[in-house]
Amino acid sequence: MLNAEIFLAVIGPRWTGITDAGSARISDITDPVRIEVEFALQRAIPLIPLLVAGAKMPDASVLPDGLRDLSFRNAIEIDSGANFHSQMDRLIRSIDQVLEIGRAPKSSARSGALHDPQQPPQLK
Repeated sequence: MLNAEIFLAVIGPRWTGITDAGSARISDITDPVRIEVEFALQRAIPLIPLLVAGAKMPDASVLPDGLRDLSFRNAIEIDSGANFHSQMDRLIRSIDQVLEIGRAPKSSARSGALHDPQQPPQLK
């Protein structure tokens, strides 16, 4: 993960991992999911949350401090229904955008010539 160019966080309805005792597994500092997501956030690795099985983005108030920024990321909903292919196309376009921006010459990035992340990239 040290050389990762992008991080996809797959979030399902039980992503925080509520234990039998009622606490959230994600609150445990040794939880592998927490460690990986915190690592990506701390190192500014582009992170795209993927919501599966009807999951919603976790609210910042239920996340440990090191994960709170995750709740403010734009997520992509992925389901296995009729919209699966269009959702995957959107994910691929998002990944392409992130990787393209990450490889843009520094002079372009400083000049504000970045692609609007709300718009799909123009096909050539």
